[in-house]
Amino acid sequence: MRLVQRRNFAAAGLKCHVPARKLNATTAKALPDIRRRLFCCISAVEKRKKLRRGHYVFIRRHYLGLTRAKNAGNIIMKNLMDFALGTVAFWLAGFGIMFAGDGALIGGFDPFILGDYSSTFPSWAFVIFQTVFCATAATIVSGAMAERTKFLSYCIYSVAISLIVYPVGGHWVWGGGWLSQLGFHDFAGSTAVHMVGGLCALIGAKMVGPRIGKYTKDGKANAIPGHSLTLAALGCFILWFCWFGFNGCSTVSMTGDETLVNASLIFVNTNLAAAVATCVVMIITWSRYKKPDVSMTLNGSLAGLVAITAGC
Repeated sequence: MRLVQRRNFAAAGLKCHVPARKLNATTAKALPDIRRRLFCCISAVEKRKKLRRGHYVFIRRHYLGLTRAKNAGNIIMKNLMDFALGTVAFWLAGFGIMFAGDGALIGGFDPFILGDYSSTFPSWAFVIFQTVFCATAATIVSGAMAERTKFLSYCIYSVAISLIVYPVGGHWVWGGGWLSQLGFHDFAGSTAVHMVGGLCALIGAKMVGPRIGKYTKDGKANAIPGHSLTLAALGCFILWFCWFGFNGCSTVSMTGDETLVNASLIFVNTNLAAAVATCVVMIITWSRYKKPDVSMTLNGSLAGLVAITAGC
């Protein structure tokens, strides 16, 4: 029999105490194995959480409701190929450009991701996590260029974003590039993901021009309503829900009281940003058009979510 003092599992970031009490020899001998199993459980939970966040990001892709019905198949196919082509391009070279080194402009070259990137969590969890971010940046373009872009041209544009544009920009912010070296902070991707995708969308929209019938001869804009506000609203709700995983799980860990408090605050900030932006856009459209505009209000929700992503 021996006295076992209270222990703090600080190495795991978990405040879990074994009360001071007398334990028999068998129990005392088993304590190291119990701690090892506990740490393994904690590690498994963290890995599952990281993979789950990748799932959240993956399902954040809903543009169908705000296009016309005749183009629904085209926009669905583009969103599908964004992820399929982007995954292959990012695996071939994009990931290496982003993370295979700490140069000021690009990381390096690691075709087929053969290196070890498991400094904080397993390499393949990190790879899939970054892959869905890359595909998110690429798919932002599809909404801005909808209904007026050839499918083959769009596929080439999508591959270029996943192979070069997003990896280079992502390296500057998250891979140790020049912005990172200057102390630039982007917690979950407002700049690295959404601004990069938005700039690509702006350039693409400028290249292809407006949709036929969007403007009259005197330059007045015509509304081209989507075919289903229900689908658009459903997409917005799904995006709002998934953003909790997108931002909250960027803490990387959920062990320890401090991390849990930080994640809780991130959840609150994320929800508040979306809610306030939604209310503001509704008031603006109500004041300007004498009634709330549903599609603009949905866009306001997404604008709030994107805006809070960097500093949540």
